Amino acid sequence: MYQSLVIKLKKTKRVLRLLEKVNLRDSKLLPTVLTNKIYDESDFKEIENYFYRKYSVINLENDEDAKKKRAEFLKKNLTLPRGLKFTDVGGFLNSLKPFKKLKDESYITAGVAMERFILDGTKQYNLLNVTPAKTNRVYAFLLNDGIKENQRFLQHNPNIDLNKPAFYIGQTSKNRDVRYREHKQGVRSNIFAQNYGLEPYEAADKTYELAEQFKVPVDNLRHYQALYYELKLTTLLQENGYGAYSK
Repeated sequence: MYQSLVIKLKKTKRVLRLLEKVNLRDSKLLPTVLTNKIYDESDFKEIENYFYRKYSVINLENDEDAKKKRAEFLKKNLTLPRGLKFTDVGGFLNSLKPFKKLKDESYITAGVAMERFILDGTKQYNLLNVTPAKTNRVYAFLLNDGIKENQRFLQHNPNIDLNKPAFYIGQTSKNRDVRYREHKQGVRSNIFAQNYGLEPYEAADKTYELAEQFKVPVDNLRHYQALYYELKLTTLLQENGYGAYSK
């Protein structure tokens, strides 16, 4: 079970500036945000216990030791949207009914639901998250035939047809050619892409060819959308006998 967290905000200067941007500075509604991070059930429970039981944020004493403990816990466990600080946090909220749609057995689809929730709920629920940008893209890089002798790759592709090509699938906010070169140079790279990525880049990039073949969008995607279609394209390739791998 994965989900996001709904956070109540104090009306600090940062929060007031955010309210002003969306013309809600004088609103009496409680300003809230969703965390950027998707939590599994154990993480969620730990944070829930912190807010509700172990150290009530609302009633926590304001001595320096208590402030330090609170700051350490929040920094370790809570990921806020860009532009907000832990001093803006006023509490934890899990009573927002549409929030239930974030709960899902899949990390990726929970993230997609979170992005959809932000797009749908910004005004209606006084949700102050910045709209997720469509800055990510999926890529598909052709691997050379040596990959078909790699036992680890073959373990991930038990139904591979060795007469069909094999691919490394990923997603990025960078241009595909930049990301390809990073893989080859070992920068945040996958070993399959680094060692078996076909050269030159123009020969390796089969993104649009596969996008057309399998009807999968690959451009102008939000972050979790891109993760979703990365996995979907990988799965479709494997189901059709191609070798494919994504993280």
